[in-house]
Formats: sequence, structure tokens, C-alpha cells
Amino acid sequence: MSWGELAQAFEDGDPAPAKWRQLLSGDRRPHDRLLLEAAHAHLDLRVFYPDLSMGSLILCRKPFDVESGLVKITPFSEDHCRVTMRPTGFRRDVTSLNEALDVAAACFRSLPDA
Repeated sequence: MSWGELAQAFEDGDPAPAKWRQLLSGDRRPHDRLLLEAAHAHLDLRVFYPDLSMGSLILCRKPFDVESGLVKITPFSEDHCRVTMRPTGFRRDVTSLNEALDVAAACFRSLPDA
């Protein structure tokens, strides 16, 4: 086992930037890359810890702590995305990726400060 940038970022207390770099630098399917790049370009979202799972982008306030706030953006097509949030159970279908990103940012703003 080796000690990498992400492990060091966890030790330093701010793993989100390292995880973004890891995801953005890796080989991705074109639609995953588009989703990652658009979310990273959204200034309100790039502060959250990202992950990709089965074509969905998952953003969370604190890694591995769903209760702190987790938003999932699932693109189904160019004109259909779903935004869900835990722990609130929020769910909204939207008609564009940009709208999904704005809804995701609003979800995080709706949470009380941690």
C-alpha cells in the first residue's frame, strides 16, 4: 500500500480538491467527463467532496457522512437529470445539466451549517 495525494489530503483535513483532481485527470466516458467538468466549474459545488458511481455524480459535505448532506446528480439524457438529497429525501427532475447543478447548489445552501 502506498501513501498518495488523496490520503495526505484526508490527513490534512481537506480531501475535496485532491479528489476533484483525481476524477478530472482519469480516463472517463464522455458523459461522465462532461458531468465532472460542469460540476467542477460551478463555484458553489467544487468545495464539496465528489465521487462518481454508476453514471451519477455524488457530492457531500463530509466524506462518508451521509447525514452531513449528500447530493446526487443523475443524468438520464441531455434533457433529463434527477437531483436527490440525503438525509432530507429531496428529489427533483430537471431538464438540463445546468439546472441540475443549480438545484444541487441550492440543496447545500438549504442545509444548516455543520
